[in-house]
Amino acid sequence: MNKTIEEFVEEYTETVQDCERFTFLPRGESYQKEAIKSLSELLEKSGDIRMEMIEQGDEEAANQVLALRCMIQALRYELKMWIDLKEEDWGSAWNALVDAQDSAKSARSAHDLAEQCNVENYLGKLEMVEKFVFPPQTFNSPGLYVETFLCSICGEDYSECEHIAGEPYWGFFCQRVVDNIAGTREVSIVENPEDKKARMTEHITDDGMIRDQLTWKKREMTEEEKENYEDQDDDSLITRGIVMTADDSETDFTEYFPD
Repeated sequence: MNKTIEEFVEEYTETVQDCERFTFLPRGESYQKEAIKSLSELLEKSGDIRMEMIEQGDEEAANQVLALRCMIQALRYELKMWIDLKEEDWGSAWNALVDAQDSAKSARSAHDLAEQCNVENYLGKLEMVEKFVFPPQTFNSPGLYVETFLCSICGEDYSECEHIAGEPYWGFFCQRVVDNIAGTREVSIVENPEDKKARMTEHITDDGMIRDQLTWKKREMTEEEKENYEDQDDDSLITRGIVMTADDSETDFTEYFPD
């Protein structure tokens, strides 16, 4: 292993072990925010190391850094989730859980070094959180007509380049970037979605109220909602939800730094 990577792994291990102590609901929010800040500083440093490895021509080392970056991201999102739960921001908490899961899975794809970070056990923990902290969700999956996908690595038409989506290249993942959506075929309800943020968020009850899928609380319809749904058949199941989310949306973690 590259000497620089060895030293960074030691720093990563020390920081993560310190921050993992606060990945529980009862822990003080101030400690959790301090941990998020520490991880953010570590993530920033890892970006510099990744560029250094690229300049040295060491692709494996760059991919090792990518794996560590993904694990750092996962832990940041988990800490954010616990804070969101305390603040009863249920939708944001769910999204943070999904981001933590996706980041840990990405670490596994980036390099075998993730196995030394106990990625499988960590994913198991997050699965238990999903199962026992959150109620079961109903997921959406859109069928889209996409004219062209571009490769995030080379910028060329994905169908004509040699890169493979989901694989690491010099410390970055190849992604298919949608260049133009020509239309939508349908939106399906699925059990195992590609994006677990795409979920049903509300449904209309038999008594004409709107029920939240996470909290199960009911509320009165607004006048605009009443107008939108007045022509619907009484026997229809009316739901609202998120169809798709952007893969490249960045969370501003400075909002979760200590005051």
